[in-house]
Amino acid sequence: MNLLMFEDACEHMARIARILKFPQGHAFLLGIEGTGKQSAAKIACFLMQIKIFQIDLIKNYTFRNWRDDLKNVLTFTGIENKSIGFILRDTQIYQYSFIMEDINIVLKNAGEIPGLYTQKDLEEIMQSCKYDQWPQEALIGVGKLQLQNFHINEENNEENIKNQKNMEDQEINQITLVLTKIHQSVQKASIKFKKELNRTNYVTPASFLEYISTFKNLNISKKEEIANSISRLKSGLDILEEANKQIKEMEAALKEMQPQLLAAQIETEKMMDSLIEEKNKADAKQKIVAEEELIASLQQQEATKLALEAESSVAEANIILSLTLAEVQKLKKEHLVEIKALGSPPQAVKITLAGVVILNTEKIKQNGGEIIMQVKEGQQLTMKKEENYFETAKRYLLNDTRELLEMLMNFDKDSIQQSTIIKLEQKVLSMPEFNIQSAERCSYATKFLFMWVKAMADYYKVYSDSKPLREKLIQMKKNVEEKTQELLIKKDALQKINEQIQLLQFDFDQKMIQKNNFTQQIILCQQKLQRAQKLIECLHEEKLRWASDISKLQKKIKQTIPLSLFSSAKITYNGPFTQKYRQRLSEKIQKIILKQPAFHNVQKDQFDIQIFLSSSLKIQQMHMQELPKDETSIENGIIMDKTPRWPLIIDPQNQANKYIRNLSRENPEGFEVAKVNQKTLLKVFETAIQSGKYLLYENIGLDDLETALESVFVKNISEFGNKMIINIGNKTLEYMDSFRLFITSCLPNPNFPPEYYVKFTVINFAVTPYGLEEQLLAQIVSLENPDLEEMKIVIVKKNAKEENDLLKIEDQILKCLSDIKDINEILKDENLIIQLQSSKMFAQEINERVTQSSEYIKSPPLDLQKICRDSTNITPLIFVLSPGSDPLIHFKKLSENEKMLKKTAYISLGQGQGPKAEKLIKEYVQKGGWIMLQNCHLCQSWMHNLSLICQELNENTNKDFRLWLTSMPSADFPIQILQNSIKITMEPPQTVRENLVNTFFQIKDLQTYDSLSKYQQKLIFSFSLFHSVIQERKRFGSIGWNLQYEFTNEDLSVCLKQLNFIFQQKYDIIPLKVLIFLGAEINYGGRVTDNNDLKLINQILTDYIENEEEFSLNSKQEVLDFIQQMPINTTPEFFGLHSNAEINNSLENLRFLLENALLLQPSYQYQEENSSNYFFLKWIELQKAPSPIWISSFFFPQGFLTAT
Repeated sequence: MNLLMFEDACEHMARIARILKFPQGHAFLLGIEGTGKQSAAKIACFLMQIKIFQIDLIKNYTFRNWRDDLKNVLTFTGIENKSIGFILRDTQIYQYSFIMEDINIVLKNAGEIPGLYTQKDLEEIMQSCKYDQWPQEALIGVGKLQLQNFHINEENNEENIKNQKNMEDQEINQITLVLTKIHQSVQKASIKFKKELNRTNYVTPASFLEYISTFKNLNISKKEEIANSISRLKSGLDILEEANKQIKEMEAALKEMQPQLLAAQIETEKMMDSLIEEKNKADAKQKIVAEEELIASLQQQEATKLALEAESSVAEANIILSLTLAEVQKLKKEHLVEIKALGSPPQAVKITLAGVVILNTEKIKQNGGEIIMQVKEGQQLTMKKEENYFETAKRYLLNDTRELLEMLMNFDKDSIQQSTIIKLEQKVLSMPEFNIQSAERCSYATKFLFMWVKAMADYYKVYSDSKPLREKLIQMKKNVEEKTQELLIKKDALQKINEQIQLLQFDFDQKMIQKNNFTQQIILCQQKLQRAQKLIECLHEEKLRWASDISKLQKKIKQTIPLSLFSSAKITYNGPFTQKYRQRLSEKIQKIILKQPAFHNVQKDQFDIQIFLSSSLKIQQMHMQELPKDETSIENGIIMDKTPRWPLIIDPQNQANKYIRNLSRENPEGFEVAKVNQKTLLKVFETAIQSGKYLLYENIGLDDLETALESVFVKNISEFGNKMIINIGNKTLEYMDSFRLFITSCLPNPNFPPEYYVKFTVINFAVTPYGLEEQLLAQIVSLENPDLEEMKIVIVKKNAKEENDLLKIEDQILKCLSDIKDINEILKDENLIIQLQSSKMFAQEINERVTQSSEYIKSPPLDLQKICRDSTNITPLIFVLSPGSDPLIHFKKLSENEKMLKKTAYISLGQGQGPKAEKLIKEYVQKGGWIMLQNCHLCQSWMHNLSLICQELNENTNKDFRLWLTSMPSADFPIQILQNSIKITMEPPQTVRENLVNTFFQIKDLQTYDSLSKYQQKLIFSFSLFHSVIQERKRFGSIGWNLQYEFTNEDLSVCLKQLNFIFQQKYDIIPLKVLIFLGAEINYGGRVTDNNDLKLINQILTDYIENEEEFSLNSKQEVLDFIQQMPINTTPEFFGLHSNAEINNSLENLRFLLENALLLQPSYQYQEENSSNYFFLKWIELQKAPSPIWISSFFFPQGFLTAT
């Protein structure tokens, strides 16, 4: 502008600029036209760096034009978040009154003008205004804040503590930068992902926070894991080092103990000699003592015998005496007083008392008495005296009854002297009055005293008679006593000898113990030495490997940060991408990490999550659970296992569904399956959470998540006491830690809303080419050679188990080694050494085993019966129709063979047939049977209902129920049915050989082929060959036929029935002209509209039917063998065509192949010159067309693109 900046103008511009500085700063400039209002406003906007916008009043400027301009202005300010100066002139406002009304609304309602935006506009604005990207400074700031307490170096020694803080700050800055750049690179990759493949992946700030959290947790867990491994390996190495040390110590100990053992042996042998000598002496002495002891024993026995004889000789007298004494005890004082009072006692009394006195004379004298003497009657002159025993008795015996009784009872009967007995015989025993009768008549006392005297006299006689025996007994006892004394002396001597021997034996035993201890110590030391040597030998390789592993782990622990950055990025971001984009993104992430100086210690080949986050054994277990073996599927399995969020899996081919089911079966608590439309959905979730089950929530759509389960989806779990709880609706449930949730969607390219990417880890499980190849190979092998496939499964499982066992053994060995505090504990126990040796042998056996490889086998013709028996009651079976194919013949034959002909219903779908089909399906689901729904492509409006019906099929469905469908390829066919069904392509065979094989396998009329006449067999083969030839001529286009005709197997079947009918009529000559006319003009010719084609078909059939060559094939099997020997691809010459006819066919096949291949390629907006497509197309331009490759022309596009 050529302007003069005078003071008033500058002041006006400053005022306008000040207004523009504030939010929603609007200005109303007053003045007449030409005073510089627009210029001042434009310069003020320029000063404030505000874009200027003015409406362009063209001819016929309408309200719609105004609204578009206004919408552009408001959209720019809102989406771009930039200010704009909208300058309106007064003439424009006056000319168009509707402008003022909208301006008033803008100023009053901050831009909310009713009807300004369409729904599509609003969606685009909402999408654009979502604040899903933070600027780099925001990402770095958040990253530093999140890593505030993140410790890189755990060493806190004095040497490192000074520099540690500065080093950590520098490394955290580098980590933050890596986190930021990786996040931004994923954002860019997602944009490219959307442009090239039209697949959406939302990368939000929440993803960045999740990335940081995953990185921190993963880094901590890996460091702990590596530290524990190092500790265990070090413990093992320490034990081995201690074993080496022990070997040296034990060798020295053995060398020291050998002389001590030799000295102990010599000393023990000397003591043994002394002990033997003393034992010999003792044995001799013992022998003498034993002999004398035997003699003494015999003498003792003889003495005992004599004593018994002596006692028996006086036994009777003793008995009588005992009885007499018992009677004597009955004497009373008054009895004796009676005798004493007798002045002139009877003679019997005197004689009896005389006997008592004579026997007790010595006792009387001892008591100071004497025998009273008196002058003998009639001898007064001579004064010759005699004993007065009566008076003596009265004086000395009868005074004290007790004393008398004691004297009588204790009388020493063995001391009676012979003189006493002689005197007793003279004075008493010889007297006639001395008898029991006389005594009894005198008195009671006299009787007992008589008995006593008589008993004593009798005893003496017996005692006197046994005197020699008693004397001999006495002598014998004396001898025995002497011998016993001698024996005691010798026994004492022997005892002393034995005591000496015991001392010697004790010393000898002690010396033997010492010797045995030495021996045991040597043996134990030798055993320990051998075990230690075995331990060292057995773990020699392990020692080297453990030392190497420790070195690697020590390096690896320093690499955990860069590897955790890489792996956590894969977990957080890689899930939604396809294989190609994952590879690109991984390479980009590696470059970002390796660009930082702190992470130069990592090599490119170390960026592998299979190694860092998993193991070969774990991956093998995944494969056994039917996880595909391609890299993408393995990565998906690891992400599912390691992600902190629940996985949301894009699973169009149900690969993840199958894997999750197999994985969940190993959960001890079991697993549940939930569906979107399930009425008991919340109940299933509640049960699984409380029981700790695995839960598969399958086949969700774009907006099917139950809002009541939001707390489950975001893992809103809290602690309550010692339990974990979660709220679902108004219910508080105990949360079991073993609960796992898997969510799948069968949509091939779902456009999930951004919040799904915040709540879940989205994982793309769509099949990859390699994964598809592996699965197809497994299917082929399992179908064609099930024994080989079963053998492979057994070997894989066995290898997995053995590797797992080997790993457990090594872990157990390391645990045992780490738990042992003293090496002697392990050297005392041979079990661990044996276990080590067995584990070594086990490892060698495993390493020598190899797994058998699979084989490719040619596929036989379609076997519907096998397909049917492999199907289930909840799996639909779809015949994919192609022009000229009719599966109904094969289906009816199958139903007849399976005895389901009467239980099969048919409905040809079309307008109004959907409800009938639905009713029939519900009926057959309950009672069982087959339903054939034909031509599903003609009832597209009802296909959604059919999809829902198929989803409701469950284990309660009758086991005999089967749902059969036929359909031409259709883009509107439900993909969920395609993915969960068995698909059977019923196409006309593509070669003559295939046609003939199909004919002889499938045509019912050929079941009795071998029993037919040779001529009929020839005609059957001729018709079959004719059918195959005219079918294959179609592949040569207009050279084969002028027009394209859809010949079917039914045409051939009718011809063969007519042939069979003619032979049944038993014509003498078969009317070949009739057969040719029926076949060429009616059965096949009815479809032919071109006259030349009709002539050609007549000629071909005539050549085959009227051919007079001999037919040498004698059975159906020989026919089949002959067919199998035919070439796979038939040359044009076989049909009577020039070889150049193949060129058109090859070009057409190539065109079709490339068109379909391009359907699978990304929709690039530009063609890179270094891309594979570019080189391929260049090669096509420069080279000749390749050999023809047949590819099915009949498929569902949505199924083909998802490998369904």
